[in-house]
Formats: sequence, C-alpha cells, structure tokens
Amino acid sequence: MVLMEKLAAAWARRESLHGDSKTTAYRLFHGHGEGDSALNADRFGEALVLWLRRPEMVDLSAVTAFYQARLGPEVIVVKEGARDPGRLLLGSEPEAPLIVTEDGLSYAVDLLAAQNAGFFLDARPARQWLRCNSQDRRIANLFAYTGSLGVAARAGGARSIEHVDLQSGQLKRARLNHHINAQPVDDRDFQAMEVGRWLRIAVKKGRRFDGLILDPPPRTPHGRARFRRESLYRWGAQALRSGGWMRIFFNRRGADREAEGRAFLESVDLPMEQIWQGTSGVDFPEEAPGDRLSLVAYARP
Repeated sequence: MVLMEKLAAAWARRESLHGDSKTTAYRLFHGHGEGDSALNADRFGEALVLWLRRPEMVDLSAVTAFYQARLGPEVIVVKEGARDPGRLLLGSEPEAPLIVTEDGLSYAVDLLAAQNAGFFLDARPARQWLRCNSQDRRIANLFAYTGSLGVAARAGGARSIEHVDLQSGQLKRARLNHHINAQPVDDRDFQAMEVGRWLRIAVKKGRRFDGLILDPPPRTPHGRARFRRESLYRWGAQALRSGGWMRIFFNRRGADREAEGRAFLESVDLPMEQIWQGTSGVDFPEEAPGDRLSLVAYARP
C-alpha cells in the first residue's frame, strides 16, 4: 500500500474524531502503527503539524495536498527530528497561544516548540479517566509538564491539584491552561522542584493525597532531574491516604508491561490494588502492545 492509501485508511479510521466538535486535537497519522514510520501527522485545531522522521522518504507536496483537501488547515508546520522546532510551510505563527479543545476543555499549544507542542495527544484516555475519578480528591500531578492532566482532574471535581515539575517555564503554561478553563489556582499549586525530593519532603511532613499522577519521562535524565522509578513508587505510595489512587504512565516503547507492573508492586512495600488499565486512543494504533502507551491505576486499601 502506497503512502497516500495509508493516509486515506488512517483518515477513515478516525471518523469519530473528525465529527467531534468538542475535540480539535488528535493524531491524524501514526506512522509506527499505520505502515510508514517516516511520517507522523497531528491536528491542532486549524493547524497541521507534520513530523518527518525520514524526510527523504516522504513526498511532502503530496502529503500536504492530501490534508489540505480534507482538513483545510490554515497553518502547516513541518518538523524534522525530535528536537526540531519546525518551520512554517503555510500560514503565519499565531500571535497568541493557539487554543485547542479536547472533550470540551481548552488547552494552549505552541506549534513551534521543540519535541512537543505542550500537549501529549496520546494521553487523552488518561485525561478522560481523571475526569471520572477525581471528585472531591486532593491530587498531586508529578512531572506535570503543562498541566493538562491537572486541568482534567479539576474538571472532574478535584478539590485541589498541585503541579510539580523541575521546569518552571512549563509550570507557567500549566497556570495558563487552568486560566483559560476558568479554574482558580494560586502560587501554592505550582512547585518547581525535582519530583523525588518533593515526594520525600511531603511524606516527612505528613502530607497525604487522595490521588497521585506519576508520568516520568521514558528515560531517566541526568543532572538535577535524575530519579529512580522504584524510589518514586515507594515514596508515592506512602504519600497516599487509604482509598487514594496512583495513576502511572508506563511509557517506555517496547517495555514488558507485566514486568513493569510487578516492579511497581515490589517497590511500594504496601498493599496496592490495580483498579484500572488502559492505553492510548484509536489515533495511536500499534501492532505490538508493548509499543503503546500503558496507563495503569492502583489504589491503596
């Protein structure tokens, strides 16, 4: 099957998303799982972002013509490589943050940011779960990034949400995401600190939460941000009240999910019960289950 046929099949596969007026951000073509790993394509409202993993293998003019005929984007951004901020192929850079929607909530994105626009599209099922399981809970969002998971939790009735991330600039974007959804926050809701250190301090001070969102990066970073997953799991479990849950992202491509689950349970040294397991949505198909984002929730009895 040639690339244009694969793009058409992927477009048809997302019919329910195309027709959802409350969701304007999702993946249009997921190369790894849809037959051509040279390309990913994402929709952000009226903008199209094309990720060229192997530019020499992609007929860019044919791909843009395909999406212009179906989506009619006002802006097209092309990126080559994980750290490329991209270049404009069509339209102009928005003067203000571009606002997209998901399940009726609004999020600000930066199309020309390196690596990611500030909104992980494959985490949509996690945000949906949080809206259904956060009522009246005090929640900490660890490795918060731009706060989309916390926004979803507040929309689901969370009593409070505390974002923790070493990157203060991303926490400013998290504050903006709460603001555009008319969700009140203050300075105490944003902690620019290494997550492991924050957890240790919270536990030693006797702070306890009804929910923890733990989304560490796939690979352990160096320098100030270094962490051991087992330590995060152990301290996180200790920071939970009885009946509290911990939402974990197992996001290392090709990892053994069952082994990761066992490692978690062995690390916490406390009774924990798995209450939910999910994965990324229909716009992120993968042939190998271990290549999909794994979403798991455990509760402390």
